[in-house]
Amino acid sequence: MMNTEKIEDASLNPAALAYLNNAIISMSVQGDQGEVYSGNKVAFETSEILPSYVGVAFPVKGKYGFSLSVSIPYNEYESTQWIEETTIQHPEGTGRFYRFIWLKRFYAFNTTMAFTIFIFL
Repeated sequence: MMNTEKIEDASLNPAALAYLNNAIISMSVQGDQGEVYSGNKVAFETSEILPSYVGVAFPVKGKYGFSLSVSIPYNEYESTQWIEETTIQHPEGTGRFYRFIWLKRFYAFNTTMAFTIFIFL
């Protein structure tokens, strides 16, 4: 029987699906937390939990194995340099700094199928 942590690996080695006895489901999540400041005070906090992988594999008519999965194989993290805050009262700068941060996720949809072949020698 296939290990539930290896459904995603089936896209690299479909033979792992060939001998499934029953359906299996696998899921993993990732959490991100952060704070956004306004001056020296926290304006708001952000917290999110998103699935980083969801997959299902199941046998079909005894000779086939099939899997579907959605995963985040790539995260792209970008940020600007620190920028000094300026206001009308302090056009030269307030001494406080901020920067912008972007996190981009790329989701991949994978399908895999395997067929069991018996070879008699």
